[in-house]
Amino acid sequence: MSTILDLSIAANTDDICVLWRQADTRWEIDAQEFIGSFTTLYKNKCGIGLRWEGATIPKGATIVTAYVTFTASANRSATTVNARITGDKEVGAAAWGTLANYQARRGTVVGGANNNYITTAQVDWDAIGAWTSGATTNAISPEIKTIIQELVNQATWPADGAGGIIALWID
Repeated sequence: MSTILDLSIAANTDDICVLWRQADTRWEIDAQEFIGSFTTLYKNKCGIGLRWEGATIPKGATIVTAYVTFTASANRSATTVNARITGDKEVGAAAWGTLANYQARRGTVVGGANNNYITTAQVDWDAIGAWTSGATTNAISPEIKTIIQELVNQATWPADGAGGIIALWID
């Protein structure tokens, strides 16, 4: 039996955008919704944390396909935008409340102390094209089933998937 889940971000607290300010070498929470590595006057990297509740995927289920679709909120383009998608191994992952919480969970990539919460499976999303406001063109991630599979195969994932929360980083 196959099941299709189409989950949406439920609340503003279920996503966070962080920005690396190259000019003064620091991370900060930023309201802009960019992803990936890019270069402008004072920034060169931005990441987002995304969280979906209600991921009722039974423990050990076989993931056939998985991806994230964005709807662009503005026109964005850059010469080259590259990103990496990583999963948050916390089964009941909480919303991100602060930059420190994001860094602690995301790991050394963004100044955290360790990589205890990140999945081994990671997917590169390279050469992301221009985005057009209101459209999904170029805003569909590559296949991420290996990340989701690693999450639902965890020993602590609920047997019936009830209460399962999928959390990802794209940076």
